[in-house]
Amino acid sequence: MAIIISKSGKNAQKIDQSRFEQEDALQKYIYENPSVIPLYDIKDNARPIILAREYPTESGPIDALAIDTDGDIYLIETKLYQNPDKRRVVAQVLDYGASLWKHDTDWEEFTAKIEQEVKKHFTQSLFERLQDELGLDAVGAQQLWDNVRIKLDDSSYKFVVLMDHLDDRLKDLIGYLNQNSKFDIYAVELEYYKFSDLEIVIPKLFGAGAKKQVTSRSQQPIPSDDDFLVAYNNSTTIQQYLGLFNDIFGGQLVIPGVSAKRTPKYLNLYVGNRPGYKVTIMLHIDPRWEGGGPQFWSDKSVDETLRKVLKKIAPKMEFLPPQGVKYCKVAKWDWAQTDIKVFEDILKELAKEII
Repeated sequence: MAIIISKSGKNAQKIDQSRFEQEDALQKYIYENPSVIPLYDIKDNARPIILAREYPTESGPIDALAIDTDGDIYLIETKLYQNPDKRRVVAQVLDYGASLWKHDTDWEEFTAKIEQEVKKHFTQSLFERLQDELGLDAVGAQQLWDNVRIKLDDSSYKFVVLMDHLDDRLKDLIGYLNQNSKFDIYAVELEYYKFSDLEIVIPKLFGAGAKKQVTSRSQQPIPSDDDFLVAYNNSTTIQQYLGLFNDIFGGQLVIPGVSAKRTPKYLNLYVGNRPGYKVTIMLHIDPRWEGGGPQFWSDKSVDETLRKVLKKIAPKMEFLPPQGVKYCKVAKWDWAQTDIKVFEDILKELAKEII
C-alpha cells in the first residue's frame, strides 16, 4: 500500500508503506505515542495514558498497561505480522487478563507496582503523571485512580491487539468474541510510512462495531443525602456532616475561601480559590474507603500549615509522612472520632491561615 504526499498541490510523491523491523520498536513507538491507539473509535473523547511497559504477570509481561480518562484498564499486546506466534495473540492477551484476575487482587500492591513503573520511565509520581498527561488537579487524579480500582476489583479489562497488519481470520475471531462474550477485545492495525525525517502512522481499529453505551464520570449519578445516610447507617455524625456541608454548599454558612462540591463518589470541601485549591477535604460514599472518615489533601506549599492547624485542633488525627509531591494526602480522621464542631473550627482556622 502507498500514500501520495504533495506540497501546495504540487510535486506529488508516492510513499510506500514501511515496516517496523522489530517488535520492540513497535512497543516503544506505542509507549511514546499512546494517542495512536484510536480509543475515540470505541467511545467519544477517550484518551489513553500508558503507565507501564512489560508489566509483570504470572503469565509473562504485558507489553503495555494503559488506562483512559474513565479509569478503564487496557492490556495491550503488540505483534508483527511476520511473527509466527501471531496466531496466539488473542489467547495470550486473555491469559494476561486471567493472571491479573487471579493474582493482582491487592490494590495497594498493584498501585505500588504501577508507581514503580511510572517513576522508572517518567521520573515522576503516578499522580503527577495523571495530572500532567490528562490536565487533572489532584482531586481529579484521585477520583480517576478510584475508578481504576473499581475496574481492577471487577476484573473489568479491555484487551487491545496491536499489529502492523491484521489478517481476516484475526478480525473475524475478535468480532466473534465481542459479539458472543462479555470480553471487550479490539485489534489495531498500524500503517506506517516514512518520508525524510517524518513518520506517518494511520491507525485502524477493528472490533468496536456499534459503539457501546459508556457512562463517563461526568454522567455518573451524584449520591444524594439519603445515599450517604444509608451508607453511614444514619449516624448522628453523618447527619451533622451533611448539615455542615449543605450549609456551605447552599451559602447559609459562609467561611471565606471555603467551598463545597458533590462528585459521583465524594463530598468535597475546598479551601482556597480556583484554579488550584490549596486544601481539599474528601468524604467517600463508602465508609470503608481508605479507612473511612474525612481525608485531608493539600498543595505542597501549605503542607506545613495544614499539619500545624490539624495538630493544634485535632491532635488524634492520623498523619501521613510528607511525600514531597505537589499535591498529596496529609491526614485522615477516623470516622468514629470525627467531631463536627471541631471540623467546623478546622475549616475556619484553615481559611484564616491560608487565604
